[in-house]
Amino acid sequence: MTRRVPGTGFWVGLAVAAGAAAAGFLHWESVKLDDGLREADGITLEGGVVRVTEKSRTWLTRELDVAYEVGGDALHWRGSASVGWGGKIALKLDTAKGLGRLIPAMGVQDWADEWLITSSVTGEPKDFTWTVKPFRLEGCAFDGMRLRTNMRTWSFEADGFRCQAPAAGGADGPVVAKMEMLRATGEHYKTLNLKTGAFLLGGVSGKRFALAYGLEPEKPKAKDEGAGVLDDVRRTETVTLEIMKPTSEGTSWDRFAMTSRLTGISDELLRRMRVVSAGAVLGGLTEAQLLAAFSALEDAFMRDGLVWELDEALLARDGNAARMAGRLAYVGPERPGAAPTLGRFTISVPDAMLGEKWKTEAAADGSMRLEGDFWVSSLELTTEHLIANDVVIIF
Repeated sequence: MTRRVPGTGFWVGLAVAAGAAAAGFLHWESVKLDDGLREADGITLEGGVVRVTEKSRTWLTRELDVAYEVGGDALHWRGSASVGWGGKIALKLDTAKGLGRLIPAMGVQDWADEWLITSSVTGEPKDFTWTVKPFRLEGCAFDGMRLRTNMRTWSFEADGFRCQAPAAGGADGPVVAKMEMLRATGEHYKTLNLKTGAFLLGGVSGKRFALAYGLEPEKPKAKDEGAGVLDDVRRTETVTLEIMKPTSEGTSWDRFAMTSRLTGISDELLRRMRVVSAGAVLGGLTEAQLLAAFSALEDAFMRDGLVWELDEALLARDGNAARMAGRLAYVGPERPGAAPTLGRFTISVPDAMLGEKWKTEAAADGSMRLEGDFWVSSLELTTEHLIANDVVIIF
């Protein structure tokens, strides 16, 4: 039997069919791109509105102006979107328009950033990356930073910064603030883990800073539970932090650590705080929004059962450790005519950590008392006073 070998026409036809299929797929991708841009236009995001304007186009690319409107003004990014076995959008902040003008107005030099957004062949967003190149602000040099997210998890890396005081003749003076590096990872609105290298900030220095944050999932309310003030708890935030070798005003310690929880957080409070946070970051926070944020916190604390639990704060040096624990919680008047109680705390400080003058003053007014090798105090915070061991110390 003779075996036929495909001729030139077959291969040409196959190439044409493959090319047509590829062209058809690319056309389909460009249609999906247009659909996605239309869907993004007008979407509300963290209290602001996204606007997408197409400036020009080719078969597979679109030149864009993307605005984020918040607080009566907007941030503007310019760039392009393209497809080809997946999509890519590259945008750079316009520092000559809208809120972007604040960057050079604040004295920032050499600002250059870029958003890079990639999507799958089906048009689903995959990754968002924000890159900022090294820049300067007055006497500070920032070494660049990167933010990455896939809308579920995120990471942030900053390569560090240093600020120097001015010296005579315009030369750089001593370093007044610095951070060697910062690394943070997390899940959106759920977790945060942050670490830094050595730092000097506001006169406080340390060898390392670490923070862990968690937002526990929704806690359902059982039908047979009582009608207490905390029955409607939806979220609990937990925060732990640690500073190694902290130093302030010439005084050094070995370690500072704290663990705390915030319970009674409603979805509405979270939403309002996110709106305020977005406005603050983007420079569009108004006085009315700030007052609304304080009002929301006050309502949550005084009416809805918001409670801050300080499980422990610890300050250690030379084998000794001072500790503090307690809670901020609105209790209300404990007796007729009494000021409402806002919180109670206990403090324990080793005798070896205190100076003689401080011991004498504490013993004289009764705000601290010596129990064994520790000076202890019970604090009560009301709407009118701060009381230590039943002694009013702040009116």
